[in-house]
Amino acid sequence: MMDQTTKSILELTQALVRIPSRAGVDSTKPIFDTIRRWLTKHGTDHEMLRDEAGDDVGLHGRIPGKEPGSIYLLDATVDTASYGDEAQWTHPPTAGVVEDGWLYGRGSADSKVGVAISCHILAEMTRQRAKPRIGFGILLDADEHTGGFGGIRSYLDRYPDETVAGVMIGYPGERRIVIGGRGFARFTIEVHGDMVHSGSSSKEGSNALTKATQLATRLTEMHVGDATPDFPLRPKLTVTRISGGGDFSAIPNRAEIDIDVRLTPIFDVDQATRLITKAVRKLDVAFPNDRPGNVVALESSPPYSLPAGSLLATTLQAAVTDILGVTPPLEVVGPSNIGNFLSTLGIEATAGYGVRYEGIHAADERIAVDTILPTYKAYELAIQRLTA
Repeated sequence: MMDQTTKSILELTQALVRIPSRAGVDSTKPIFDTIRRWLTKHGTDHEMLRDEAGDDVGLHGRIPGKEPGSIYLLDATVDTASYGDEAQWTHPPTAGVVEDGWLYGRGSADSKVGVAISCHILAEMTRQRAKPRIGFGILLDADEHTGGFGGIRSYLDRYPDETVAGVMIGYPGERRIVIGGRGFARFTIEVHGDMVHSGSSSKEGSNALTKATQLATRLTEMHVGDATPDFPLRPKLTVTRISGGGDFSAIPNRAEIDIDVRLTPIFDVDQATRLITKAVRKLDVAFPNDRPGNVVALESSPPYSLPAGSLLATTLQAAVTDILGVTPPLEVVGPSNIGNFLSTLGIEATAGYGVRYEGIHAADERIAVDTILPTYKAYELAIQRLTA
């Protein structure tokens, strides 16, 4: 029989999964309205966070500490990835169906169950009426999957004089506690050629798509760096798109290549820029053209890793051990997350421990219901210890 806490968290998670909140597609109002009604019913203090345009980008609830000026935050995102091909789903992405111990639905793992757990911890601490020494709050961000992080940015603007002692991000996954991640840098490369008729016998022309393909191969084959004892992942370069042309009878005179580079402390955005620019210049020499290739730098975020002995990480690790009897390792992972952004502000962040999941960002995203309560208890205990 399901205990009352699990039932309540599950019901709120289901309600949130049933509200479409795809990043850049769906309005945030319905999902925030649902969360606000729940928080109001449970007597918590909370407020909406808005960006410069006045749009709702986050929700914040808090319990002030006896010692003002410092706070620990639980962070979770209410926006989600897209549905993809809905025909591949066993249940519709917003059905919120529980089957064989799994809750199905887009955002169930990333990270509407994290939202529900955060809300329940805030409500329980409010119910206990015990004022912590250090403040505690929740931050529910509606601008995470876009990479804008509008919720946390708005929060920091709202409380500029407050010290965020640490942030625990409610991502899923019970195998480890994430304490860092590679950064990223993204580039678009413009490659130029000569547009002539593809059937011409008098002029060959320089094919921009052919050049782009050769450049992509060269970039992919490059060794961009190694792992180190302090950061156990190597940098990585991935070609994610090649486009151009479109007319059967014309040699393409322009093509574009999108590049995603994963950064580490020994391979930063400046080094990535130099590496890619050097490869483009070599291509220009091999395939002369009136218009040289152009490297356009897009968004980037640095890598991060919490220091050894981080109070935030070790407290969460000890709480998981006390609740579950197992000690999850502290690990740096390949993908970046909001912790990368927070690190630029000097704010420590963990990005999971969380519930067991499958299919994240894919068809049949789902979470194991029996891992909800242990996750809730671990975070509740960690917050109690950090704020006591």
